[in-house]
Amino acid sequence: MSLRLVVPSFHVRVTRRAAILIVDVEGEVDIQTGPRLIAAVTRHPNVEAIVVDFSKVPFASLAGLGPIVSLNRALRRHGGGVVLAGVRPAVARLLEVTLLTAALRTAPDVPAAVALLSGNGGDPIAA
Repeated sequence: MSLRLVVPSFHVRVTRRAAILIVDVEGEVDIQTGPRLIAAVTRHPNVEAIVVDFSKVPFASLAGLGPIVSLNRALRRHGGGVVLAGVRPAVARLLEVTLLTAALRTAPDVPAAVALLSGNGGDPIAA
């Protein structure tokens, strides 16, 4: 009997809507994949705001969310920010327990997140 390590797949796809990046994430966001997510985003210049679609993220660790929080802070200094869209219950619980709900905004889906960042669903820099 041999043991085989199964590594979950992780994919990031980035599209742009004017100055807003839409980041579609599939897989777990943790200490190994968080930097890959940030690397995919930072390849795009002149970004004011980012929507990260978490609807296909079954698990996230605090280490994986840390770079997203840092990116949010940097964008907020310039009037933008990051919104997590479609957050699943397990990740929502992590955000609540760690009090990251005060640092990261969430929206039920990508269109709602875009509206929030565009000022059509709330203050674009409010937490």
